Amino acid sequence: MAPHESRSTPISEPDDDERERHDERRAANRRDIDRRVTAVIEGMSDAFLALDAEWRITYANREVARLNGVTSAQLVGRVHWDVWPETVGSEVERQYRRVVAERVPVQFEHYYEDADVWHDIRAYPADDGGLAVFYRDVSAQKRLEGERVERVREVADAHERALAAEVQFRLLVERVRDYAVFLLDPDGIVTQWGQGAERITGWTAGQAIGEHLRFLYPDGGSAEDGTPAEHLAHAAAHGEYIGEGMRVRRGGAAFPARVVLTALRRGGQLVGFSNIAQDLTGEREREAALSHAMAAAEAANTAKSQFLANTSHEIRTPLNAVIGYAELLALGMGGALTDQARRYVERIQATSRHLLGIVNDVLDLAKIEAGQMHTAREPGLVAPAIAAALQIVEEQARARAVAVTNACGREPRAFFGDNERVRQILVNLLSNAVRFTEAGGRVTVTCGSGPRPGARTPAVPEPATGWTFIKVEDTGIGIASEQLDKVWEAFEQADASRTRKFGGSGLGLTISRHLARLMGGEITVRSEPGLGSSFVLWLPAADPAEVGPGGSTAPEPVPSVAVAETDPMAALSDVTPTDAAGLAHISEALVSETERILATYAARLRADLGTPHAHGQADAQLEDHGSTFLVDVAQCLLVIGQDGPEAAEMLRDGSAIQHLIAARHGAQRARLGWQESEMRREYAILREEIHAAVRRSRRAEATAEERAIEVINHMLARAEEESITILRVTTAG
Repeated sequence: MAPHESRSTPISEPDDDERERHDERRAANRRDIDRRVTAVIEGMSDAFLALDAEWRITYANREVARLNGVTSAQLVGRVHWDVWPETVGSEVERQYRRVVAERVPVQFEHYYEDADVWHDIRAYPADDGGLAVFYRDVSAQKRLEGERVERVREVADAHERALAAEVQFRLLVERVRDYAVFLLDPDGIVTQWGQGAERITGWTAGQAIGEHLRFLYPDGGSAEDGTPAEHLAHAAAHGEYIGEGMRVRRGGAAFPARVVLTALRRGGQLVGFSNIAQDLTGEREREAALSHAMAAAEAANTAKSQFLANTSHEIRTPLNAVIGYAELLALGMGGALTDQARRYVERIQATSRHLLGIVNDVLDLAKIEAGQMHTAREPGLVAPAIAAALQIVEEQARARAVAVTNACGREPRAFFGDNERVRQILVNLLSNAVRFTEAGGRVTVTCGSGPRPGARTPAVPEPATGWTFIKVEDTGIGIASEQLDKVWEAFEQADASRTRKFGGSGLGLTISRHLARLMGGEITVRSEPGLGSSFVLWLPAADPAEVGPGGSTAPEPVPSVAVAETDPMAALSDVTPTDAAGLAHISEALVSETERILATYAARLRADLGTPHAHGQADAQLEDHGSTFLVDVAQCLLVIGQDGPEAAEMLRDGSAIQHLIAARHGAQRARLGWQESEMRREYAILREEIHAAVRRSRRAEATAEERAIEVINHMLARAEEESITILRVTTAG
């Protein structure tokens, strides 16, 4: 080596192993960076998409997948416009293409109508010609913004309305003439006074403005009506004060007023009061006149009901007499009748019975309204009551070609009530059902026990024993729902045209519901026009074991009364004027009670174990001219009371009418197969019912009652023996 020759250490080239290690380190660093970037992208709350120049998705973080309900792998590789076709032609496409074309970032919001969401979107150009997209769901914020805008709009609108309302209110205060309208400040000082206030009080605006509210109160207020300070405080605390009290006109005259004092607030602060007062002078005068008219009407109605209830004997007596004498004519007591005369008599009988039915309904309603209707509360069986009612309407149903079915079943059921009144109610319900059902229709009676549906009323408390019900259903014309309440009103039917077509007084249902409630029961109804009606009688339930064989609590046996060996007529030889008057009253009572006596008598015969041949027979067969017989007995009492010993001697063996009817009755019972024991039992029942009617009259002295009963027993005994004689002869022959 030459002197001064420089020497250098040669740089060795890296071998392949070193280069490989270097590349691995660089790749590891890159992967580490990628992991960190991916972790950041995946951890962010924003959705992130990377798109290449062909609009293909090269990356989608988990937020994108979550918002779209797919996995990231299902998105990568797909064209953006295929995944979200709704963005084609939208603001999204326009902004994305701008980013790619102009190489500028953009930020915008977009509403996706199908999903009902708002997205805040930021897009950035990428080096490969594609773009990176960040977006987030801002629907909640947009809704809040919308609500804030809406609230601001509402507040502005409310303010405008308040201003308009205040203007209108002040105009109202000025112009209303029928009410005293005026405004007060928070201290109760009048600030505005309207024309109505001036007209009603007599104070002008110039006189009233500046005055405190107390100037309208007599003596500044009272303990009864309250004070202005109390009313203002109440309105301020509760928003308004509403009340009635006395106010003062100019000149000092007081008048009744209805007042509404309202607190006026703006921004939550009390700014005053509005006072609206109505002059009640005219209204009070009308109320007083109406009250007086109502009191007069109620007094007249009470007097009418009392009069009808007290004169029921006088009203029924002539009708029963007409029916009785018509029967006598039909029996030939006045001689043989021509065919035309017989038709006249039959017409008299039919119209008289129809009129008597209406009179009985009117009198029953009068007794109910006068508080004179009383009902028994004793156990009774359902089956005999239904059977008795069905027999009464049987002919009516046959004439109208309506099928009536008793589907009550064989299980014994009982109720607490009045057997006679229960029968009356059922007859009313069945008769109505038949009347309002066209030919070919049907009426069905069912019964059972269970809870009564519907609201309870104080008038009908829940019985401790539960309920027994009897349901009458028909396939008739039905009743509209808005007309259902009218059926319970006196002299009403659901439709006035029904009365003209189907008849009826319009009292049956009114009386029936009153009777049901008097017995602690109720009647309910369901109906639909064209489909029929269902009326249900509800009565307190009873144990069938408590009911005797007669259909109610078993009475003591009533023995047959033989013809007295001592002559009861002899006791009438010393009839006093008091006795005569008593016998006359009892005579009237018997005639008036004829229908009730015979109805109860027939019902008991059907239910009595001692008269099996009566079971299932119609009223006409059982009564068999009984009304004529009773009317004649009553006439005999009247004659004896008037003529004394002479009449007693003449009627010692009963009248010719009684002999005729008793003989015909014995023959009729023989034809029906009755036994002598049955006939004695029926006379015993008839005797008991007549005795009860005599004692119900309460219009004669006790001595007259006893004398009347003695005479009646004598006549019945004579009739009984005559009927039995004919029964024996007819049966033997």
